[in-house]
Amino acid sequence: MILCPHGGFSLLVATLSSMAYLTTVSHDGCDFARITGPPTTALTAPYEYPFVELGFNSFRTPVFYEELNEWQIRYSDKCRTYDSVASIANSSEENEEGDNGKTKWKFDIFWKFGHIAHQIGLILGGSACLFLWTTAICIPITELNWKLLGLQIGLAALFHLGSFLWFFNDLCFQEGGECHWFYGSNTTIGSLVLYLFSSVCIICKYPEPKVVKMVRSKVKEDFQQYEYSVGTGAMTEYDDASGIQSLGFQSAASSRGGRGFSDRSRSQKKIIV
Repeated sequence: MILCPHGGFSLLVATLSSMAYLTTVSHDGCDFARITGPPTTALTAPYEYPFVELGFNSFRTPVFYEELNEWQIRYSDKCRTYDSVASIANSSEENEEGDNGKTKWKFDIFWKFGHIAHQIGLILGGSACLFLWTTAICIPITELNWKLLGLQIGLAALFHLGSFLWFFNDLCFQEGGECHWFYGSNTTIGSLVLYLFSSVCIICKYPEPKVVKMVRSKVKEDFQQYEYSVGTGAMTEYDDASGIQSLGFQSAASSRGGRGFSDRSRSQKKIIV
């Protein structure tokens, strides 16, 4: 087994793709965006907070520090799910009762699409990284499969871009409210750029396996030797039984030269006689 069958280039693109995937999964699930204004009461009623950090499935509220006279997020606290949160007052038709009898949060189409796109991007990017590292370390693949991996990484970037449709949800567009990019959305942008760069590198260049290069160089070397032997008039013969090489053209030429010399000597003797 040959280590790094495709050389250092495959290690480079595998590292870039892994950095993109790790960047995406580095957030804790409730820091994709930050919402400010009156819409926060839809999540925290009867309490009021100046801002709330939102994720696809959970959120986090700040804590007021009197010694600092400001609101700050305590990241040691766990994220709160939306299941026990009442829905927005002016969209009561979207409420549905959960199994435990509590009001269950129902997401709109943009919220759902952004979440699904984010999950698909994670699956495509993670599986592509796994195959890239397998290819980079021990298993060579064909050029077609290599380019398919590049397309898969490009699709992962496209789905991560689609996750930003989440910002068009109804909660962010309530009067007086505003959703801002936060840690999760910023890391998604970073992973998107790394995914795109990796995809372009993979599609534009296929690093041939070392075995293919070795075989090609050997065949080329043998062919050059054959052309040289033909050009100089000496064809190499090989005896399979004895393993001895002989120059067929040279031996044939020498034998013809010997017969010519003997014929000339016999004709000269006849003339003398």
